[in-house]
Amino acid sequence: MVSFSGDFETGDYSEFTGTIGPPEIVTSPVYKGNYCSKAESALGENRRCYKDFAGEHDVYTRIYVRWKNLCTVPNYQAFITGVDRGVSDLFWAKQFGTNNLIATLYVPTSIEAYADPSVGLVIDTWYLVEVRFLCALNGGMEVWFNKSKLSFRSLATGLPVNLMGYDTSPYEVDRLMYGQAAPNEAQTNYIDNVRISNSYIGGEILTALKSSPHGGL
Repeated sequence: MVSFSGDFETGDYSEFTGTIGPPEIVTSPVYKGNYCSKAESALGENRRCYKDFAGEHDVYTRIYVRWKNLCTVPNYQAFITGVDRGVSDLFWAKQFGTNNLIATLYVPTSIEAYADPSVGLVIDTWYLVEVRFLCALNGGMEVWFNKSKLSFRSLATGLPVNLMGYDTSPYEVDRLMYGQAAPNEAQTNYIDNVRISNSYIGGEILTALKSSPHGGL
């Protein structure tokens, strides 16, 4: 079983296992409390924090994320990465183009899919994003945006695609990473209120609070 809460309220990354880059701790804008994580990356630059744990076969992670700028089409940047440290990356959740999200499933085959309909991102707004990765005979990933489960279309074909129903049983999730993973243009995002669990987490929806630096309840 895994249960983790990372709110950055220590003013550093001591709640997490480590960092790459690293990102930085800032006092504004925050979702809740006094601190959040800021990843300001140049092209191709990794700035992430990560949490390691014993391998799990059914993992949910939920964060609040806010973008200072959005990617130009067709660029993207990954902000959540699930890893099997003995094998490879298992999945990425990415901000894509000017207002949408992409989910990339890497095992057992590579599938990249965009949310349909578009989630309609805007800058300087906190969003709730939750990802589940299931390692099973009929496994894969699921994504929720502001508590609504997303449907996807293949980036390659434009046809509807299901990211569940694949044999992911040989894998396990033992690392989750948050921030910026080698964006293909300069990007800045903020991460707060990280949760990891073996069941759906959910949370409050804050898109109406984009102008409030301390909007969390």
